[in-house]
Amino acid sequence: MNIDEKIKKMGLARSYLNKNDEIEEIQINKLHALVDLLDRTDNNEPQTLFEDCYVIIEGDILLVTPNIEHPDLSQVVLTLENEKKIPLTFTSGGIHLPSELPFGYHQINVQWHNQAYACRVIYAPKKCYTPDDFYTNKIWGFAVQLYTVRSESNWGLGNLTDLQMFAEKGAALGANVLGLNPLHLLYNDDGRICSPYSPSSRLLLDPKYIDWQKLPEAEKAMTTFYAENETLIHELRAVDLVDYQQYSQLIFLAAKVAYKEFVTHADQKRIAQFNAYVKNSSESHHLICLFQALYHYFYQKNNAINSWQQWPAEYQNYQSQAVQKFLIEYHEEVRFYQFMQWVADEQLAATQAAATGGGMSLGLYRDLAVGVDNHGAETWMYGDVYNCDVSVGAPPDELALHGQNWQLPVMNPRALKARGYEPFTQMIRANMAHAGALRIDHIMGLFRIWCMPAGQDASNGTYIHYPLRELMGILALESQRQQCMVIGEDLGMVPQEISKAMNDADIYSYKVFLFERENNEQDLKSPQNYEERALATLSTHDLPTMAGYWQSVDLDILKRLKLFPSESDYQRLSKNRASFQQAFVRAINNKTTRLNEKETSISDLNSKSVVALAHEYLASSQANITVFQPDDFLAILNPINLPGTTDQYPNWRRKLSHTVEDFFDCDERVSQMKRINNKRKNVIR
Repeated sequence: MNIDEKIKKMGLARSYLNKNDEIEEIQINKLHALVDLLDRTDNNEPQTLFEDCYVIIEGDILLVTPNIEHPDLSQVVLTLENEKKIPLTFTSGGIHLPSELPFGYHQINVQWHNQAYACRVIYAPKKCYTPDDFYTNKIWGFAVQLYTVRSESNWGLGNLTDLQMFAEKGAALGANVLGLNPLHLLYNDDGRICSPYSPSSRLLLDPKYIDWQKLPEAEKAMTTFYAENETLIHELRAVDLVDYQQYSQLIFLAAKVAYKEFVTHADQKRIAQFNAYVKNSSESHHLICLFQALYHYFYQKNNAINSWQQWPAEYQNYQSQAVQKFLIEYHEEVRFYQFMQWVADEQLAATQAAATGGGMSLGLYRDLAVGVDNHGAETWMYGDVYNCDVSVGAPPDELALHGQNWQLPVMNPRALKARGYEPFTQMIRANMAHAGALRIDHIMGLFRIWCMPAGQDASNGTYIHYPLRELMGILALESQRQQCMVIGEDLGMVPQEISKAMNDADIYSYKVFLFERENNEQDLKSPQNYEERALATLSTHDLPTMAGYWQSVDLDILKRLKLFPSESDYQRLSKNRASFQQAFVRAINNKTTRLNEKETSISDLNSKSVVALAHEYLASSQANITVFQPDDFLAILNPINLPGTTDQYPNWRRKLSHTVEDFFDCDERVSQMKRINNKRKNVIR
């Protein structure tokens, strides 16, 4: 296979449309470098009888065509997902599937030249799930970064009890949805990585969100534990920045105490429920819990070991004898991590039940990060799928002249297909659990994502392409099965292929008020011109708060940290903010959307009034879903995350300024929420 064939087979782009809508060619030496890093296959691969997996979409011809012309096939059997076996016939056109084939994951087995062959067949619907009432109602809710939430009972980081309280209080005011940051598994021991977008695994939940005080078998023990650690808990609760290291250590100790109490005092029914949970968990689930036990084992030996690549070689392969021996010897440790997942799953389920039981039509919407950390459970478990020698990010643009390197490993599309797309399927299924909607961060990654050699800047990269149609089919299948709608974060450079695929599959778009413009970018988009099939929000976790944006707080921080390439860059962005202020004032004074009785000028507005007016403006939009951040209701100035910074700014640590209890115990804020609720009810279609 020559280099051109390899570039094509690996899905690497030779050119792309850049930020100026110009075709930009990728230098051949950059493509060669990526091929060398991505190519893990034998150059003389024999032709196979079947593809590893066929994804057939509703409306397609129900046919599986072998790769080899006119093979003499015998004993063709289709095994449905429910294990029912159906004999099939093979003709010159291929293997014809039953006309009443159910949606799901099936398998074809054949005999050829006295050998057995198999391939996976996934039959998927065209469209994702959408609740029936979305065609008649405009709903609203909140978007919360859970770790930032304060309460009178948590121990320094927002937990699932806080989330349940937020859901119940929000539902009472008419909210129908409560959005979340990714709840993916991070690292339990050291708290060194706190970004919810750089997880160890996207398949499991982060146990740091568990409220151990609510475990029935441990209530008495937790009262004692609280008393013994009261001073530390009060300190962690009082500080304005989450102390992940101390909190992780504290909550891990509490989990150990709770597990011991469960093992000692749980009744037979509860033990049976836990055992059933473990038995029904996937192999991946078991392996990730095994990884956590191994991680803890080596970290306790040496705190400098915070990556599986630093473990002894015999532990770097989960199938090795050393790992199997560890599993036997430390079985109870692995079971402890499974226990934490069970409790987290129970508490998340209870939160969703409380939300919908309180009147929310959607309840929770969860968030799926774009990738995983290089050193976590999934790269250890899926060594063929993730390539840590290649990172993903974004191409150069006017805000990042050298592009962005997110330092997350690339997924190999060929390896993903070879596994029958099972890693992708499990990831979608896990993150749709106990949720009415799933937001997919950077949904363009289902079609293509920018990649570059690890450790290099993004200007040395290109796009790697994925089988969009197949991944969209699996997404729709899981969405319909779990009755979980899908929202795609489609900000930035969005290729036409993604826009069309989202539209065809009834996937909601993601609209940010700060970016929505019309009239050649001069004016804010009018509420009546917002797309209906969309979730609209003022801002996001990667952008300033509304009050912070109005006052250019983020620009001032970047300038203070000397992170602008030049003074002209700072001046250009400052000018853009002034332009936004003028556009905002024009928008609220517009006769069709006037929000004040009299003409308003920039000088008339302060942070609180800007937020209140922006809330009412967005609440009037045609978008079927609007969500609002507590950070904006509280007129917080500092952003939760400042892209382009690492340790220069305390990303993912800034808490909310008020507790949940205080947040909903304020007449002014409650009045704002009631106005939002009324405006959503009265939006004219």
